[in-house]
Amino acid sequence: PESATITFNKFGKVTKLCTGFCMDRQVGNTKGGTGVIAAALVAGQPPSDWDLYPAPAVIKRFFGRPIEPILETKAVLAPFPETVMIQLAKGILATNMASDDPTLLSDKFEFLTPFKGPIRKNEFLQSCAMEEFEGVNPSFSHFRVDPYDPVRVWVDVLPSGNGYQGCPQAMSFAFDEEGFCDRITSSFVMDPSIGNGGGLGGPEGYKYATGQASLDILTRPWARVVGRARKQVLAPLTGVGVDDYVTPEQVKAKESAPSGSLSIESVQQSGMLQSKPVENLSELRASSEISVPKAPQLPTTPPPPAVVEKQSEIIERQAKATEEEARLKRQGADEAKLLIAEVEEAEKRALEARIKLAKLEAERAESERRLKEAQAQRAARMVELEQEKIAAAEARQAKQDQLRNKAEQTSKAVAQSPPMNSVANPVESAAEKARALLAEVNAKRAAKLETDRAAAEKRAKEMEKKRKSQAEEKQKKQEVERALLAKKKAESDAKRAAAAEAKRKQAEKLKADIEKKTAMKRAQSLMSSQKTAQNLKAQTAEKRRKQEAQRAEMLRKKQEAQRERVATAAAAANKKKLGTAPARSAEKKKGTIRSKTGEGSDDVKEAELKAKRIQDAEAAKERQRAALEALQNAVSRATVSLFGLAGGQPKANEEEEKQSPFAAQAKTPSGAPKGVPVLKRWRKTKDGAITGMVYGSSSFSDGDRVTTSPIAFGKVSKGEVVKTGSGSKYYLS
Repeated sequence: PESATITFNKFGKVTKLCTGFCMDRQVGNTKGGTGVIAAALVAGQPPSDWDLYPAPAVIKRFFGRPIEPILETKAVLAPFPETVMIQLAKGILATNMASDDPTLLSDKFEFLTPFKGPIRKNEFLQSCAMEEFEGVNPSFSHFRVDPYDPVRVWVDVLPSGNGYQGCPQAMSFAFDEEGFCDRITSSFVMDPSIGNGGGLGGPEGYKYATGQASLDILTRPWARVVGRARKQVLAPLTGVGVDDYVTPEQVKAKESAPSGSLSIESVQQSGMLQSKPVENLSELRASSEISVPKAPQLPTTPPPPAVVEKQSEIIERQAKATEEEARLKRQGADEAKLLIAEVEEAEKRALEARIKLAKLEAERAESERRLKEAQAQRAARMVELEQEKIAAAEARQAKQDQLRNKAEQTSKAVAQSPPMNSVANPVESAAEKARALLAEVNAKRAAKLETDRAAAEKRAKEMEKKRKSQAEEKQKKQEVERALLAKKKAESDAKRAAAAEAKRKQAEKLKADIEKKTAMKRAQSLMSSQKTAQNLKAQTAEKRRKQEAQRAEMLRKKQEAQRERVATAAAAANKKKLGTAPARSAEKKKGTIRSKTGEGSDDVKEAELKAKRIQDAEAAKERQRAALEALQNAVSRATVSLFGLAGGQPKANEEEEKQSPFAAQAKTPSGAPKGVPVLKRWRKTKDGAITGMVYGSSSFSDGDRVTTSPIAFGKVSKGEVVKTGSGSKYYLS
């Protein structure tokens, strides 16, 4: 529902038209919007909430639950007669908005204002009921039942108080089938240009008039806050105050108007215009026909201490509201930033559109002004011509009247003269001449009047034809302007769509670049990690090779020392047994030499066998310890001696191996590179490794069966050199 008010002057002409003011923002699917805003909402292009509601309402709507709209009423007939419905509404008003008798309200009661609510029953009774008309003695008029919603009673409210004259507001009461009030709407302004409440309804209007107003951002939408700030800045130049609803031209006209001219306000105050019967709140309480408890009379002029105390309470309330707003801003910082960014972008676009629209409106207004000036000049000229024609006609009429009077006087003189026979004929001839002259004058006057009438009709037809042609030209011009506006709007929409598409493509390109860079970084990181792992693996293999070489060198030195000890012990035993004679000593040496070639005494052979067993046992233990250490330090599969772990015995004597031609042939076969171990009787395993008998290795004894790491380089075939993953090389015999 919307309100429309029309104001007339004493001549019956419209002086003011106020439309597009919502009376209940919960009814319908436009969220309280009217006119173009409602059309945009229905078309799926809603404006920002900052253009419709104050900041606290926007924040509450963002974090709170959505308001369910009332799309249609289910009632067809009123539950009670119209007089009873009106008395029920007056009963609510007479009990201080049911605060003195809460039983008048339904359990499903809701209270709604332009920017608050819906508020439930308990909260309404605690915070809103007593504040609705606090310090105000409102007047109520035009109680009526809504023809479209028969369960609702509407009333016009005009609040007033000490230093406060509010603007007219719409209020409604809805009742259920049992007569309980289940819904109240209040403070919906119908004409903000009246009064000193700053265009605000309810308690906020009273606070504004008494100098206790809340911040504009808390009581008005952002667009109105910006508009009021602009008016306040331009007031010294335009002469239009922040609460004035006039144009600069009207201000100048008002200043130049004579003091005795009548205005609509003076006509209303003088009682020339009669309104409907008015009832104030005290009269309703005194004359209410419904049995309700009497409410305490509201003081019309509160004492100054109470006003000071009320101001301090309002200041404290404003401070609390500011703190609450800051707390809400801190809680929803991220959401508020995103929302503010969207609002700023929307405001920017809206401002650009408004600037363009303002320019077009200014151009159109200028053209209309020029056209009106031309029309006014033509009308003034036509009025002057008509006045001149009227003056000429009046002059001619006066001359004719003078001639007629003179002829009548002459006739009377002739008639009054004494009858004389001698002069009878001259008198009669003079009278006839006078009558003839009068008839001639009348004929000329009639002809002149007929000519003037024909000329006036011709001029009227020409003016009508000219007016029609001007109207057609104006209509064509308006159509051209509308087409131009539509074209500009289409171009603007196309530009916005192109910009949006470009932004989307740029975002996709940026996303693809980021993904590409991320993939490259990931690949580089993977390659770096693989390279690091390979370097670490190579370093570990090199370290293990060096450790194996050191252990082999130590084992060789230990074996040489053991052989020397055995030889020394054998020599000492031979000396003790054979005596100290030089001949026996020489013979002993010869016997020792013979024992090495298979000829000598049994005692020497027994000592040698004993030393050999001790040496073999120590060598086996050393190989077992070295193999265990190699297994513990290996990163990948290392080459391990299988016979060393099983306690296999090496060759009896390294000197015999050197002397054996078969050993030499096994260690360095033809075709094997120098320093590369040889694998004999080998075979390839399933995992790509090679197992076989190793010869010529510094880490293993000849003939040990080993299993290498998986082959990384080289062809696995006879007569080829292969390289394992750990870096070891082997010649395949």
